[in-house]
Amino acid sequence: MRVRLAAIVWTLLVLGGASLIGQVVRVLSINVDDTPEEYSGAGNQSRGSPTALDASDDHLTWFIQISDLHLSIFQDATRGTELMEFASSTVDRIRPAVVLASGDLTDAKDADLLGSQQYVEEWATYTKVLKNSGVLNKTTWLDIRGNHGIVTSSEMRLLEEFERASRKSNYTIWFGHYPTSCILSPEPGIRRVMGRGLAYLCGHLHTLGGLVPNMYTRQHTGSLELELGDWKDSRLFRVAAIDHGLFSFIDVRHASWPILLVTNPKHALFAMKHHEPLHLVRESSHIRVLVWSLSPIVEARVRLGGEGSWLTLTKVKEGPLFVTPWDPHRYEAGLHTLMVYARDSSGREETVAQPFSLDGSQPSFRFWPRALLMSNVSMIFQFLFGTMVGVCVLPLCLLRYLHRLALEKQMLRPRLRWNIFNFWLRKLWILVSVDRLFWPLVVTAVYMPIGPWFVGEVIENHTGVVFAWGIFVNRSYLPGSLTYAYGFVQMLTFQLPLIFAVAHCVESRYRSLYVGAVRSIPRYLCCHVFPLLIVSFQMITAYFFWIAYGTMALFLGPLRTWSAILGVILWYQATTVHKDILREAAQVWASQPITALQEEQTEKSPTHTSWSPL
Repeated sequence: MRVRLAAIVWTLLVLGGASLIGQVVRVLSINVDDTPEEYSGAGNQSRGSPTALDASDDHLTWFIQISDLHLSIFQDATRGTELMEFASSTVDRIRPAVVLASGDLTDAKDADLLGSQQYVEEWATYTKVLKNSGVLNKTTWLDIRGNHGIVTSSEMRLLEEFERASRKSNYTIWFGHYPTSCILSPEPGIRRVMGRGLAYLCGHLHTLGGLVPNMYTRQHTGSLELELGDWKDSRLFRVAAIDHGLFSFIDVRHASWPILLVTNPKHALFAMKHHEPLHLVRESSHIRVLVWSLSPIVEARVRLGGEGSWLTLTKVKEGPLFVTPWDPHRYEAGLHTLMVYARDSSGREETVAQPFSLDGSQPSFRFWPRALLMSNVSMIFQFLFGTMVGVCVLPLCLLRYLHRLALEKQMLRPRLRWNIFNFWLRKLWILVSVDRLFWPLVVTAVYMPIGPWFVGEVIENHTGVVFAWGIFVNRSYLPGSLTYAYGFVQMLTFQLPLIFAVAHCVESRYRSLYVGAVRSIPRYLCCHVFPLLIVSFQMITAYFFWIAYGTMALFLGPLRTWSAILGVILWYQATTVHKDILREAAQVWASQPITALQEEQTEKSPTHTSWSPL
């Protein structure tokens, strides 16, 4: 029978891709308007209240968030000096009710950025900033260390107690270091616990180095999740306000003045109909804008629509609130644009534009922020890791099975439509016919999701054992999360390239023994340069593991060290394999059947040259 190998491969790829796409669509396409009943009205305590959005500065509060400071004794001393400016000058000018420092306060990296440990000097710098700036006398400073992505059952119960206690308050803001997509938590899940809050403020991702700025989304519970870019390199901080129950925010770069924050009408993208009294916007009498600068504001104005006239904003008392009357009924349908301009006495000026609506119309959040914040990063990498294990095992096993059928004359050798596929089919087929190559590659790939990766000093002064599915350290078990990401990278950058490199080497050896000596410099380089690069890269990562986790991790490290050694062994085996071991492959791939007599004559022929690339 003739087996359509290409059809089988494409079927596996389609099924795997469909599964992944299905998960993405499930996460991103759920209608957040269908907020669970338990959250309905969670933030609408002000409904029916006599207060209104007018020219008064009542029912208004604001605060600041800063994240990922990474104060370092080795890198960029301006992180600390500019943080001192922020804590003294910026906080003094804005006068927030609270400052939230959401994690990664110190860098804890060695000078070479390879090792990691806590440095007392970095914490001393942080303490010095808080004390010498006087910020603790001006506001409440709440900070967390970060680097805690796993919520235990006991911690979940404590958070649930916090959530129940918060119901006595008008509004709740949660903050933490990791985005919820990076947090492992037991049922009911961290997102459900925080679902009644207006927003969850976090950091950690650094906007992926600027690749995904404005990393904001609305979770399925209807509340916002807002990742803040880092202070470390970007010098970003966030100013947020709650005005009559309406939550607004703006992310600002350090030393950028004036700062403009529109609280009414609310930014349409961030409207939460189940958590905010949005009816107050339709009933409001004034546009409300918070304006801060180092010098007094001499001009502030606002314009509704792209071509409307500018309206002058008037300062309310001594605070940052500026207002001007407006008629919201003129903007009842669709999306509209509001533009604010301000200038201080020193000539600094700023303009901000944002959409608003009164009928519930909303623009859409961008795809990548939604994907990064609404997904489960651990499950994604677990899926990718499992997929890569399957890619490295199943095709080899399938070819091994087809090889047995071909030897028993139960099928014809497959012939694929494209030459490039036939080219690699022959190489991989010859590889699986050699036991000493096939079994180590398959067993290594299967070992990755099962066996321990290394034993070493996982945390300071505590030896642990790391598996793909979790870590045992200090008499505790931590479920796997980012370990799956490491596993995926290992399979992608080492295991899979090693399979192709070994397949190429053994096929070249086969050609030199059964087809004829081919003394080609490109072929020779391919047999040696590519495997050398793969093994060298693995040795470099083993060195990094030694720096990070100690000598024990270097010697008891199947993930890095042992894999590099295995790569050298397989490379040698593939380039020096004996002719008899390749006889089965020759029976399938030789242009004419090979008999014992022909082999004997070939070996005795003076025109035949057998050579080893080593």
